[in-house]
Amino acid sequence: MKSDLAIHVFEDADTDWLHCIAAHRKKRSINEIENKMSKYDVIVGKIADDATNTTLTAYIAGAFGIMGSKEADDFCIRQLLPNKLKDQYCFKTKEALACLHFVEGEKIWLKK
Repeated sequence: MKSDLAIHVFEDADTDWLHCIAAHRKKRSINEIENKMSKYDVIVGKIADDATNTTLTAYIAGAFGIMGSKEADDFCIRQLLPNKLKDQYCFKTKEALACLHFVEGEKIWLKK
């Protein structure tokens, strides 16, 4: 098992994190970000889920100004922070996945 994984952590929901999330959601030419992130086995950052989708979609569409501008970035991040974003983990490589171990499971039954 590889213990010297390359890990990138986005400590906060900041402009670097926002640009990475937006580039992947926009699915446009994200070569610069892909190249930057390709060297990591694991990427950790704030979650971008259904609760943040509306804000991120508006940011990408230019509703807050030009995507990537300081004004648009700052406004978008201010809109996202009240969501109390939790961390998410992306295990990108086989080496990273090999470090994971199943601990336990629990079956949850929903009442009808």
